[in-house]
Amino acid sequence: MKKSSPFVLLALALGIVVIAPLAALAVAPIPVPGRVLVTFEPGFTPAVDKAAGRAVTGVGELDAVLTAENVVALEPLFAVAAGAYKNAGLQREFARHYLVEHANPRGNDAVIAALQKLPFVETAESDLQLEAHGTAYLPNDLTNQWHLRNMSAGGGDTRAVGGWSESLGDSNVIVAVLDTGVDWHHPDLGGPHPDKVNGALWTNWEEYYGSVGVDDDGNGFVDDIRGWDFVNVASSLVQPGEDYTPADNDPMDFNGHGTLVSGCIAPLTDNGVGVAAIAPGCKVMAIRIGFQTPEGTGVSYASLMASGFMYAANNGAKIINLSYGTGFTTAFANAINAALNAGLVIFVSAGNDGDEVAGYLQGLTDSRILAVAATGSGDTKTDFSNYGTWVDISAPGEGIFTTAYHYVSGTSTYESTQGTSFSSPIAAGACALIWSANPGLTASQVAALIRTSADPLDDLNPPYVGKLGAGRVNLLKALGDNVHQYPQEFPTLFDAMNCAAAGDTVKVRGDFVVAAPFNVIGKGLKIFGGYDATYTTRDLVDGRTVVTGGGGVQLSFLGNITPTTEVDGFEITGGTGQSMNIIAPGTRCAGGVLVNQVSPTLRNLKIHGNTVGGAGQLGCGGGLLLASSSSLVENCEITGNTAVYGAGVFVTGGSPTFVGCEIADNLPLTTNPSYPPRGGGFYAHDAVAALQGCGISGHLNADLGGGIYAGGAGAMSALTLDGCSVSGNTAKTGGGGLYQTGGALDASACVFDGNGKTPASTFMYGGGLQATGGTAATLAGLTVSGNQAQVGGGVALVGCTNASLGNSVVSGNTGQFWAGGILFDNCPGSSITGNTVYGNTGGGGGGGVYVSNCTPTVSNNISAGNLGGPSFGNGFAFVGAAVAPTCNDAFGNAGSAWTGISDPTGTAGNIAVDPLFCDAAGGNFQLQGASLCRPENSGGCGQIGALLGSCGASDVPGDQDVVPVAFRVDQNFPNPFNPQTTIRFALPAAARTTVSVFDLAGRHVRTLVDGDLAAQVHQVTWTGDDEGGRPVAAGVYFYEVKGGGHRAVGRMALVK
Repeated sequence: MKKSSPFVLLALALGIVVIAPLAALAVAPIPVPGRVLVTFEPGFTPAVDKAAGRAVTGVGELDAVLTAENVVALEPLFAVAAGAYKNAGLQREFARHYLVEHANPRGNDAVIAALQKLPFVETAESDLQLEAHGTAYLPNDLTNQWHLRNMSAGGGDTRAVGGWSESLGDSNVIVAVLDTGVDWHHPDLGGPHPDKVNGALWTNWEEYYGSVGVDDDGNGFVDDIRGWDFVNVASSLVQPGEDYTPADNDPMDFNGHGTLVSGCIAPLTDNGVGVAAIAPGCKVMAIRIGFQTPEGTGVSYASLMASGFMYAANNGAKIINLSYGTGFTTAFANAINAALNAGLVIFVSAGNDGDEVAGYLQGLTDSRILAVAATGSGDTKTDFSNYGTWVDISAPGEGIFTTAYHYVSGTSTYESTQGTSFSSPIAAGACALIWSANPGLTASQVAALIRTSADPLDDLNPPYVGKLGAGRVNLLKALGDNVHQYPQEFPTLFDAMNCAAAGDTVKVRGDFVVAAPFNVIGKGLKIFGGYDATYTTRDLVDGRTVVTGGGGVQLSFLGNITPTTEVDGFEITGGTGQSMNIIAPGTRCAGGVLVNQVSPTLRNLKIHGNTVGGAGQLGCGGGLLLASSSSLVENCEITGNTAVYGAGVFVTGGSPTFVGCEIADNLPLTTNPSYPPRGGGFYAHDAVAALQGCGISGHLNADLGGGIYAGGAGAMSALTLDGCSVSGNTAKTGGGGLYQTGGALDASACVFDGNGKTPASTFMYGGGLQATGGTAATLAGLTVSGNQAQVGGGVALVGCTNASLGNSVVSGNTGQFWAGGILFDNCPGSSITGNTVYGNTGGGGGGGVYVSNCTPTVSNNISAGNLGGPSFGNGFAFVGAAVAPTCNDAFGNAGSAWTGISDPTGTAGNIAVDPLFCDAAGGNFQLQGASLCRPENSGGCGQIGALLGSCGASDVPGDQDVVPVAFRVDQNFPNPFNPQTTIRFALPAAARTTVSVFDLAGRHVRTLVDGDLAAQVHQVTWTGDDEGGRPVAAGVYFYEVKGGGHRAVGRMALVK
């Protein structure tokens, strides 16, 4: 990209300098025979009379040369009428430039040599013929303006749709188009007025309402109502029928190039006709400096360009567009400087030769001159576009649908075209819109803004790194902020996403339905639904934005999606998925949401009522399918979806994390004879998946894994559960709550409640959970209650390796045949330590702990109050296992406490005493102070059982007159709970006190107490709702009590 460096100006008073070219022209300028440009010394401005076909000045030396060299005309190059220029210095400076026309057979060089000998001649040089950067052929069948609105995701348009939401054009911002003229009769340019003065073209109102034949505004041009035609050449140089002389006030097009260019800037918009403008409301100043040669080539002269620059600079233009090659002459260089000093920005096309050679103007280093390269719809350089470090900016330049004029038929029409001739005016139009929105900016500032807001192109164009300028024009980035509102600012959500820059936020109204498929584009967007009409607040319970329609996948992701892409606050429903080769060819997958080999962040989604698969087709992921993804899925509600595998969620490969999600009441399909249903709520296949604080409930009639299934075909799955609640699920064969085969299972602080077998079950294992097939299972801090199975009512670990169950409460579970609470079968290297096993029932026996075919470490467990038949001990039953238990308490179990080994009571720390639970009937298995299972009373065994706690506080009514001796917070009671629980705490002194509830992610849920409390025992009840009174999801929560400089935190589990 060119460095921004101002011109070094020669004359301090005038601010004018002759600028030397920095690079050769792509197509070399051609000297124009018979035309010489001469600059006289300051103060020398000869008056010219025409006599006998030659020029006469009355200056003897000059007239002698004019006669000798057969000069037929000597005319001022620029307008010289008094007041034609805003600056008197410019008036004097540009009065020195003359055009010499001659018929010397020795050519321009002889005339130049003769003139240069005169003492009052500063420079003499040939006028130059310069080619238009023309169009390349395309079939006329592309009818949309992709450069304004690219409907391909991530497509490289100018982000005009987003720009228009921030600003429309200002008619005071005028873009001078120096070209072959403009079809000012065109309905999208001239407008509907009979005189064509209310359209897209600039109108000189002083001349329009002035006198015919009079220079009403004193600018040196008579009746220049809509610009000027500077072309004044011999008839032999133009196409038959083209206007060639004299220069006049009608800049009508002939070649058509100028009309194509003008339609890229500011055609009438929203008029139901033709095309839209990148800068609707801005004006185009028509300056004809080009014509068509007899050979059909569009050309101009440097002298004509110089005149056009001066006209634009002195008649209110703020921007110049020149879609031509350029070359150096003194007059042209000075005209460029004059335009810059007048505060204009200049856009010039880079050229269509596909090389790195810059033209004269293109190579200048002033930051207010922008050379424009052309890009295609995918943001790659077009084949034809020039490139180089001298390029400043890029813009769309192929397949450009714009206004057109056909001289032969006299037709005003539209057509598709391509070339840097059109990328340049598109960039110029973008500049006009930016200036309209920011009228206080200087030329340097607006030129800098169009650069700094561009989308970089280097990554998409490796061969052209550093050679496509600052990037492709981006109007929204230049004009907007980083927060975009749909539908207020964009016609579709796609437009909002496509126009947004990387990292922007898109806000979506909650009362608008987004038509599926909703394909999120990969550029780190934060797309938030559920907003009210002011876009300030969101309702994430009942006001999420609905995405639905047309079946198929409702929400998916395109491109390079990372966790910086966030989709939050949407309701996804009505999907039927798509075919994928997962598990089996042609599997129907991802009814609602597909996350395939990308890793967005999903929050606060409700995914429901989506269906995949059926009796004749495997269906995976009724609500959500993640394939090879490491997404974070947080606070999502996934319910009422249908599939064969993973009716709620299916994960294959990858390592996603689910936090605080409610996966409930999804429907496993039972009608497929080839694939019995698995994982009613959640299915992990060869995946590393983590669930934190999630609730998985209400899934019925799976074959394996009513709530959760984890397995695979290769690496198997590694499943981590932390603080989750798995409840009310059923399975026919194994794992009412959870089933895992192979891989690794790590579950901590989770609740497994009310899961079980189906009516069709005949030999079902693991009412709460079953792990098998070599699973490395690590289970700690679980609450397993009220589950049912034929074998292993609470926990069934069968054929696991290095399995451990510790510090868990297993109560109230039923094994219809045997093993009511815990089953360990053929699990080498395993351990059962520090658990409380209470009130479970094994039909034939083994009501508490049942171990077979392995020798786990069995220590520090309480097995009490378990029931069952006489076949096995209902405290601890060991079958084919020479276990050596230590420090266990077996008390109050039906029948034998121990079978399979000699009763170890009284040895190795094993006891048979009442553990003195605080309230076993109420589910409080904390230990009273006198319990021999407490570490201070256990004779060196440490703590026996899962919970310690304290039962010291008496009922509050009896504690009102007793001042506690210390700050104390008891374990909530009951725990787990539904629908409510009580938190009791003691204050030794009156204090400002707060009691607050937080979820597993540390987010505030509800404040239960905030006030001054007396020194006594207090209690408060939480009913499982948030600050707004809305029920919260099942899962693990924390309660925090703070008062008098003290603080305590407890953990509780809500089950549903």
